[in-house]
Amino acid sequence: MGNRSHTLIILTKSDQVDNAEALVDELALTVPGVDVFPVSSLTGDGVEALRAALPSESTIVLVGSSGVGKSSLTNALAGETVAETQAVRESDERGKHTTTHRELFRIDDLFVIDTPGMREFGLWDGADHLDDTFRDIEALAETCRFRDCSHSTEPGCAVRSAITSGTLDAKRYQSFVKLERELRYAEKRQAEAARLAEKKKRKTKA
Repeated sequence: MGNRSHTLIILTKSDQVDNAEALVDELALTVPGVDVFPVSSLTGDGVEALRAALPSESTIVLVGSSGVGKSSLTNALAGETVAETQAVRESDERGKHTTTHRELFRIDDLFVIDTPGMREFGLWDGADHLDDTFRDIEALAETCRFRDCSHSTEPGCAVRSAITSGTLDAKRYQSFVKLERELRYAEKRQAEAARLAEKKKRKTKA
Protein backbone atom coordinates (compact mmCIF):
# COMPACT_ATOMS: atom_id res chain seq x y z
CA MET A 1 0.00 0.00 0.00
CA GLY A 2 3.05 2.24 0.06
CA ASN A 3 2.52 5.28 2.27
CA ARG A 4 -1.25 5.12 1.92
CA SER A 5 -3.41 3.99 4.81
CA HIS A 6 -6.81 2.39 4.55
CA THR A 7 -9.24 1.61 7.35
CA LEU A 8 -11.32 -1.55 7.51
CA ILE A 9 -13.89 -2.46 10.16
CA ILE A 10 -13.74 -6.11 11.17
CA LEU A 11 -16.63 -7.58 13.11
CA THR A 12 -14.92 -10.39 14.98
CA LYS A 13 -16.79 -13.27 16.61
CA SER A 14 -19.53 -13.17 13.99
CA ASP A 15 -20.51 -16.68 15.12
CA GLN A 16 -21.90 -15.16 18.31
CA VAL A 17 -24.69 -13.20 16.60
CA ASP A 18 -27.75 -14.41 14.72
CA ASN A 19 -27.48 -11.98 11.81
CA ALA A 20 -24.02 -10.55 11.15
CA GLU A 21 -25.11 -9.10 7.81
CA ALA A 22 -27.63 -6.87 9.59
CA LEU A 23 -24.77 -5.40 11.61
CA VAL A 24 -22.80 -4.87 8.40
CA ASP A 25 -25.74 -2.98 6.86
CA GLU A 26 -26.04 -0.91 10.04
CA LEU A 27 -22.38 0.08 9.93
CA ALA A 28 -22.58 0.85 6.22
CA LEU A 29 -25.05 3.60 7.08
CA THR A 30 -23.01 4.84 10.05
CA VAL A 31 -19.61 4.89 8.32
CA PRO A 32 -20.29 5.05 4.57
CA GLY A 33 -17.34 4.22 2.37
CA VAL A 34 -15.61 2.00 4.93
CA ASP A 35 -15.49 -1.72 4.11
CA VAL A 36 -16.90 -3.98 6.82
CA PHE A 37 -15.98 -7.65 7.20
CA PRO A 38 -17.80 -10.05 9.55
CA VAL A 39 -15.29 -12.71 10.61
CA SER A 40 -15.29 -15.71 12.92
CA SER A 41 -11.85 -16.91 13.95
CA LEU A 42 -13.55 -19.93 15.53
CA THR A 43 -15.39 -21.23 12.45
CA GLY A 44 -13.24 -19.54 9.81
CA ASP A 45 -16.22 -17.78 8.23
CA GLY A 46 -15.20 -14.56 6.48
CA VAL A 47 -11.46 -15.06 6.97
CA GLU A 48 -10.77 -15.79 3.29
CA ALA A 49 -12.82 -12.76 2.16
CA LEU A 50 -10.87 -10.52 4.54
CA ARG A 51 -7.56 -12.04 3.46
CA ALA A 52 -8.40 -11.39 -0.19
CA ALA A 53 -9.11 -7.73 0.58
CA LEU A 54 -5.65 -7.17 2.10
CA PRO A 55 -3.14 -6.05 -0.55
CA SER A 56 0.07 -8.03 -0.94
CA GLU A 57 3.05 -6.71 1.06
CA SER A 58 0.81 -4.47 3.16
CA THR A 59 1.14 -3.83 6.88
CA ILE A 60 -2.01 -4.44 8.93
CA VAL A 61 -2.48 -2.97 12.40
CA LEU A 62 -5.24 -4.52 14.52
CA VAL A 63 -6.69 -2.05 17.03
CA GLY A 64 -9.51 -2.66 19.49
CA SER A 65 -10.38 -3.26 23.12
CA SER A 66 -9.05 -6.26 25.01
CA GLY A 67 -10.98 -9.44 24.37
CA VAL A 68 -12.42 -8.53 20.96
CA GLY A 69 -10.36 -11.21 19.22
CA LYS A 70 -7.37 -9.43 17.67
CA SER A 71 -4.89 -12.18 18.51
CA SER A 72 -7.36 -14.87 17.44
CA LEU A 73 -7.81 -13.07 14.14
CA THR A 74 -4.03 -12.96 13.69
CA ASN A 75 -3.94 -16.72 14.18
CA ALA A 76 -6.84 -17.23 11.77
CA LEU A 77 -5.05 -15.21 9.07
CA ALA A 78 -1.89 -17.24 9.66
CA GLY A 79 -3.70 -20.57 9.67
CA GLU A 80 -1.80 -21.52 12.80
CA THR A 81 -1.19 -20.29 16.36
CA VAL A 82 1.32 -17.46 16.24
CA ALA A 83 -0.19 -15.14 18.86
CA GLU A 84 -1.13 -16.15 22.40
CA THR A 85 -4.81 -15.84 23.29
CA GLN A 86 -6.94 -16.13 26.41
CA ALA A 87 -10.65 -16.39 27.05
CA VAL A 88 -12.82 -13.42 27.96
CA ARG A 89 -14.05 -13.30 31.56
CA GLU A 90 -17.77 -14.04 31.72
CA SER A 91 -18.25 -11.69 34.69
CA ASP A 92 -17.52 -8.50 32.77
CA GLU A 93 -16.83 -9.72 29.21
CA ARG A 94 -13.30 -8.30 29.34
CA GLY A 95 -10.13 -9.81 28.01
CA LYS A 96 -7.26 -10.78 30.27
CA HIS A 97 -4.83 -8.52 28.41
CA THR A 98 -2.74 -11.37 26.97
CA THR A 99 -1.10 -8.99 24.50
CA THR A 100 0.73 -6.37 26.56
CA HIS A 101 2.87 -4.89 23.79
CA ARG A 102 2.78 -4.55 20.01
CA GLU A 103 3.88 -7.67 18.16
CA LEU A 104 4.79 -7.94 14.46
CA PHE A 105 4.00 -11.14 12.59
CA ARG A 106 5.00 -12.07 9.04
CA ILE A 107 2.07 -13.96 7.50
CA ASP A 108 2.80 -14.96 3.92
CA ASP A 109 2.95 -11.64 2.05
CA LEU A 110 1.53 -9.59 4.93
CA PHE A 111 2.91 -7.90 8.02
CA VAL A 112 0.36 -8.02 10.85
CA ILE A 113 0.78 -5.96 14.01
CA ASP A 114 -1.22 -7.24 16.97
CA THR A 115 -1.65 -4.45 19.53
CA PRO A 116 -2.67 -4.48 23.21
CA GLY A 117 -6.20 -3.58 24.21
CA MET A 118 -7.18 0.08 24.41
CA ARG A 119 -6.16 0.23 28.07
CA GLU A 120 -2.54 -0.57 27.23
CA PHE A 121 -2.50 0.99 23.76
CA GLY A 122 -3.62 4.39 24.99
CA LEU A 123 -6.40 6.79 23.98
CA TRP A 124 -4.86 10.08 22.91
CA ASP A 125 -7.14 13.10 23.29
CA GLY A 126 -9.78 10.57 24.26
CA ALA A 127 -12.19 12.89 26.06
CA ASP A 128 -12.54 15.21 23.08
CA HIS A 129 -13.08 12.36 20.63
CA LEU A 130 -15.55 10.66 22.97
CA ASP A 131 -17.62 13.84 23.23
CA ASP A 132 -17.55 14.36 19.47
CA THR A 133 -18.52 10.79 18.65
CA PHE A 134 -21.29 10.53 21.24
CA ARG A 135 -22.51 14.12 21.23
CA ASP A 136 -26.13 12.92 21.26
CA ILE A 137 -25.61 10.98 24.50
CA GLU A 138 -23.76 13.90 26.10
CA ALA A 139 -26.69 16.17 25.20
CA LEU A 140 -29.17 13.73 26.75
CA ALA A 141 -27.07 13.43 29.92
CA GLU A 142 -27.20 17.19 30.39
CA THR A 143 -31.00 17.00 30.69
CA CYS A 144 -31.02 14.35 33.44
CA ARG A 145 -32.62 15.43 36.71
CA PHE A 146 -29.39 15.00 38.65
CA ARG A 147 -26.09 16.50 37.52
CA ASP A 148 -24.12 13.44 38.70
CA CYS A 149 -26.59 10.94 37.20
CA SER A 150 -24.99 7.53 36.60
CA HIS A 151 -27.81 6.57 34.21
CA SER A 152 -28.54 3.43 36.18
CA THR A 153 -31.27 3.80 38.83
CA GLU A 154 -31.78 7.53 39.33
CA PRO A 155 -35.27 8.95 38.65
CA GLY A 156 -35.57 11.45 35.85
CA CYS A 157 -32.70 9.94 33.83
CA ALA A 158 -32.99 11.20 30.26
CA VAL A 159 -30.57 8.61 28.92
CA ARG A 160 -32.48 5.61 30.28
CA SER A 161 -35.73 7.18 29.13
CA ALA A 162 -34.35 7.55 25.59
CA ILE A 163 -33.25 3.90 25.57
CA THR A 164 -36.68 2.78 26.78
CA SER A 165 -38.47 4.84 24.13
CA GLY A 166 -36.14 3.63 21.40
CA THR A 167 -34.75 7.06 20.49
CA LEU A 168 -31.32 5.94 21.75
CA ASP A 169 -29.96 2.56 20.71
CA ALA A 170 -29.00 0.50 23.76
CA LYS A 171 -25.96 -0.97 22.01
CA ARG A 172 -24.73 2.50 21.12
CA TYR A 173 -24.99 3.52 24.77
CA GLN A 174 -23.11 0.37 25.82
CA SER A 175 -20.32 1.33 23.40
CA PHE A 176 -20.20 4.79 24.97
CA VAL A 177 -19.95 3.33 28.49
CA LYS A 178 -17.23 0.90 27.45
CA LEU A 179 -15.09 3.56 25.77
CA GLU A 180 -15.61 5.97 28.65
CA ARG A 181 -14.45 3.28 31.09
CA GLU A 182 -11.36 2.58 28.97
CA LEU A 183 -10.62 6.30 28.80
CA ARG A 184 -10.89 6.81 32.57
CA TYR A 185 -8.55 3.87 33.14
CA ALA A 186 -6.02 5.28 30.66
CA GLU A 187 -6.19 8.72 32.27
CA LYS A 188 -5.66 7.16 35.71
CA ARG A 189 -2.57 5.31 34.50
CA GLN A 190 -1.18 8.43 32.84
CA ALA A 191 -1.71 10.43 36.03
CA GLU A 192 0.02 7.75 38.11
CA ALA A 193 2.95 7.62 35.68
CA ALA A 194 3.29 11.42 35.84
CA ARG A 195 3.19 11.30 39.66
CA LEU A 196 5.94 8.68 39.81
CA ALA A 197 8.05 10.58 37.28
CA GLU A 198 7.75 13.77 39.34
CA LYS A 199 8.61 11.88 42.53
CA LYS A 200 11.70 10.42 40.86
CA LYS A 201 12.66 13.88 39.58
CA ARG A 202 12.47 15.35 43.08
CA LYS A 203 14.62 12.56 44.51
CA THR A 204 17.25 13.14 41.82
CA LYS A 205 17.42 16.85 42.58
CA ALA A 206 17.73 16.14 46.29
